[in-house]
Amino acid sequence: MYNVFCKSYFSRFLPEKRPGIIFNNPDLFIIFEPTIRFVIWQEILDRIDSKWKDQLTLWPTWLDFGKDEEDYDKQFQDYWTIELVALPKVNVNDPIEIARPLVQGLDGTIYINQNFVEDLINSGVKDVWYDTTFPYGRY
Repeated sequence: MYNVFCKSYFSRFLPEKRPGIIFNNPDLFIIFEPTIRFVIWQEILDRIDSKWKDQLTLWPTWLDFGKDEEDYDKQFQDYWTIELVALPKVNVNDPIEIARPLVQGLDGTIYINQNFVEDLINSGVKDVWYDTTFPYGRY
């Protein structure tokens, strides 16, 4: 079953959890507006079932959670941006459609597979950041 890729859907299953006193880098980093960005940590990606992973187009992403571009203390090179531009267009209501992690509906809306979300949860996703200023990204 596919659901619209939106914050209200995600936050029901993966509530936002940002670091408190001790810094934890996010497992997922998602921006919904104005352009959707879906970034996943390598450690989580390694645990996802290959039936999903093999269908994702991934771009290596280097995130810097420091205060400015010159602060090199909190750099992470083990992130991947999931490509959302070239998703297959499908009729999301067609029960025969092959299970894919992410698709684009015939109307251009991005959808995510509920089973893929469950696999993210089972893969250990805990720290999720939504709609924040994107860290200094180098990709």
